[in-house]
Amino acid sequence: MAGRSVAKLVYAWLRERPYLVYALKKDVINFSSVSREIQRELGIRNFDAVIVAVRRFQRDIRVLKSTGKELIDLFRRSRLEIKTGVNVYIVRPHAIRDIQKSAYLHLVKGSSAVTVLTDYALDIDCIKKKENMLEVKIISPPEIENAIGVMAYVCSALAERGINIEETYSCYTDTILVFDKRDLSKVVETLESIGIR
Repeated sequence: MAGRSVAKLVYAWLRERPYLVYALKKDVINFSSVSREIQRELGIRNFDAVIVAVRRFQRDIRVLKSTGKELIDLFRRSRLEIKTGVNVYIVRPHAIRDIQKSAYLHLVKGSSAVTVLTDYALDIDCIKKKENMLEVKIISPPEIENAIGVMAYVCSALAERGINIEETYSCYTDTILVFDKRDLSKVVETLESIGIR
């Protein structure tokens, strides 16, 4: 395997693991251990080529320049709003004509479907539906618009606890996440652990 292709393989492997990218950026990782893991998973024989690629990758990282303190400060100035009994319908665009307007209605248009979130049951033709879900709204200060890594931080914290985000969207300072209602306590604990109350 040529050195250049080893580097490409290593870079691709590392990019699929944002937690390792963060650890490399913060210089809190054992290069030999991570290189042995890459070597094992990718079947690369040349250990030196792998460790050189990992070190070059670390030198070239241009993301996550902040210490994270800015994000924690932003989270501490954010607040949670929780709503249960949310219904999510994935429908074809023509189906939204028949939807009644209500106090709680969110429409997110995609290229081939529309996601409809409402607090009442709809009797419409759906591609997919999920009823009685949990909506968590993170309401943040306006500087969230310029904060890099907010969603990555939130999503990583939730993923580490094995929590699946069913839907996500945002509107100005509101970040809205939809979960299975059974995850309520884990979601709240996780978001509170990163400073969002």
